[in-house]
Parts: sequence; structure tokens; C-alpha cells
Amino acid sequence: MFPMKIHLSFATWLVMAAALLSQAAVAQSTGRVSPSQPGLPATMTIEPDSASIKFIHSIQVAAQADGLIQELLVDEGQNVSEGQELLKIDARVAEAELRVAQKEAEAAAQKAAQEANIEYAKAAFALAQEELEAEQRLWEQASTTLSSLRRKTLERDRARFSVDVATVEHNQDVVAAAVAKEKVNAAQIRLELYSVKAPFDAVVAERLRDRGEWIRAGDPVLRLVHMNEVKVEALVPVQGFAITALHGAPISIQVKINPTQVVSFDTHIDFVAPEVRVNRVRVAARVKNPKVDGIWLLREGMNATCQITVHP
Repeated sequence: MFPMKIHLSFATWLVMAAALLSQAAVAQSTGRVSPSQPGLPATMTIEPDSASIKFIHSIQVAAQADGLIQELLVDEGQNVSEGQELLKIDARVAEAELRVAQKEAEAAAQKAAQEANIEYAKAAFALAQEELEAEQRLWEQASTTLSSLRRKTLERDRARFSVDVATVEHNQDVVAAAVAKEKVNAAQIRLELYSVKAPFDAVVAERLRDRGEWIRAGDPVLRLVHMNEVKVEALVPVQGFAITALHGAPISIQVKINPTQVVSFDTHIDFVAPEVRVNRVRVAARVKNPKVDGIWLLREGMNATCQITVHP
């Protein structure tokens, strides 16, 4: 039994050593995890060693049609509003196609409005019906021949079919008018592709092409960044608490604008990355970008400090 007692003591020693090593690893981690009170903490304050400003929206605006850049309406550094026109591509061909489509739609609408053929066919049918009825009365009086009666019957049937044909042709004209109208809409949409507009409020960060250059659909022309709202990203060490505690956790952020000015924000974490890398998880919080004298204070790449409060 003596060897068994030694074995149990050695196992206990291993467990204690592992616990001490784990505590040392937490103490040496890049970020600091500080309990708010001794013992098992009700809350913990986490201070990642580094955090930085990132743009939420940064896109390259591309041409939507082939052509020559006729006008480039914005410069680098300029503020633009959502829906503001940024550039125009030579659209003379598209404008001509729209005018042709409009004329065709006008002619089709006029033709669809005409019902004279239907009215004539109906009148012819009514007359043929009356003549057939008169011929039938003569037949009953033995005053006409069977071939004459059959001829009047055939004329009546032909007049009835003419009404059907005229009705079908009129319906086709109505459909053709609707198709012509949709062609106008399609031509209008194609014309709009020659004008590129801002998808959101932004600042022009870079002009990639210039006036007079030939571009193809999909070629980037401008780079826009949304400055009204940015995000602060940080890598958080995950020792000592559950990652789920980071979701919606309060976060205090400080950004040094210059040697004498620091702006602070109190908000909540609204993103926690789905993966953990090197025992750290990426988190982000959105903040409104202050503007002073028309100049945005926060820029991508600026460093920040932050403190995150979690309930482990």
C-alpha cells in the first residue's frame, strides 16, 4: 500500500504546480486582467496592451459602364453626401437610345388606344347576323335557296371570327405598349449607369482615375471612407473569464489626438470575433467621430487605450 500513497501525493503535487503555472501565465500576458475585489471577482477589468481605430466603411467606387470620363466632380479630401454625383461618363449613345425608346413607346401607346378595328368588326358581325336572320325568314317562306342561306351563315361566322381576331390584335397592341414602356425604363436605367453617385456620406480618400480617361465597367475610380462613425479594435487575452462575457461588455476608450488633447468614449462591445488566435480574441466597439472646425478627429491607424469590464 505504501507505493500507492506516494503516487497520490505526487499527483496532488502536479495539480498544484499546474495551477501556479496558469496564474503566472495570466500575470505575464500581454493584456492585464484585474479583479475588482479579492477572491472570486464579481467583475474584472481587462486592459488590452494595444487598440487602434479602424474605418467601418472604406470602399473603392467603380464605374458601372464603359466610356470616357467626361467629368470628375470631386477632389481628394472633399466631404460628399449620400446620393451626391461623383463623376459622369460620356452618355451620348445612351441618351439617344432613351429618346428612341420613348418615341417607340409613344407610338405603341397610340396604337394600343385605337379600338376602331374592334368596333368595325362588331358592326360587321351585327349586320351579318341581321342578314342571316332575314335570309332564314325567306327560307321559311321558300323564297330563297339553301346555298344562299348557307352563304349568309358563313358570312355571319366569318364576321364573328373577325371580332375575335380584332380583339386579340388589340390585346397584343396593349402588351406591345407595355413592353415599349419597360424598354424606356431599361434605357433610363442604362443612362443612369453613366453617372456614379456616393453610396453613403464619406470623404474622398483617393482619386484613382482622371478626367478624359477611358474606363470599363468595374474599374475603380475613387476611394471613399465613411468618417461619421469608426470602430475601435483590440486584441483581448482570454484567461480568467468566459469569452461570452465580452458580448455587450462596457468599454471605456481613450484616444490621444495630440500631446495635450485626449478624447474619451464610454460604450459597449458590439463585435467579438468567432475565432481565438494566440490565446487572444479580437473585439470592436463603434464610436461617433467628433468633428472640430470641420475636421474629423479620429483617423484609421490611430492608437487607443481601453478598459473592458466583464462578469467572469
